[in-house]
Amino acid sequence: TVWGEQFLTLGENIHIGRHTEIMADGGITIGSNVVISYHCVLWSIDHRYEGDSLPYDKARLRRPIVILDNVWIGRNVIIRGGVTIGEGAVVAMGSVVTRDVPPLAVVGGNPARLLKFRDAQRYARNKAEGKFLWQGGVCGACQAPDFYLSDPEIVANTSFGKKLWQPLHTFWRYARWRWFGG
Repeated sequence: TVWGEQFLTLGENIHIGRHTEIMADGGITIGSNVVISYHCVLWSIDHRYEGDSLPYDKARLRRPIVILDNVWIGRNVIIRGGVTIGEGAVVAMGSVVTRDVPPLAVVGGNPARLLKFRDAQRYARNKAEGKFLWQGGVCGACQAPDFYLSDPEIVANTSFGKKLWQPLHTFWRYARWRWFGG
């Protein structure tokens, strides 16, 4: 759902997931190659709670949101007005963004805080080579044969999986023993 469409500026190659709510009356700019997952909220206005009535007055405060190019926003993220999300940033699922996010940052939590930065060289190379996930309205990852890495053999045979699978396997063995008695 979008309110204030006339205050919404969109780049190219954008994906916005279902059930995302966008209140653009305060101004929202979304750059190119941005992926916004399901059930997100972008809210660019606020009420003045220090006004002439309680709990707030009739004034609406416009607080623009700017999302630069190549940003990935995970599911159930809330973005408050007055923030800029830098180019190439990643916002983890369930985060609440209340302040600016630097370029190439990976943030998460409530409120969102810096977790790490993406590899700047890899990012620059992918950008220079035009390797963008969404092209022509189709998700490149969704079309990939190894999109779902739930099969242990597939996971174990990828470089990512080799690092991930052994700790997960150990955790599940422990969890099965702890919770189900073996």
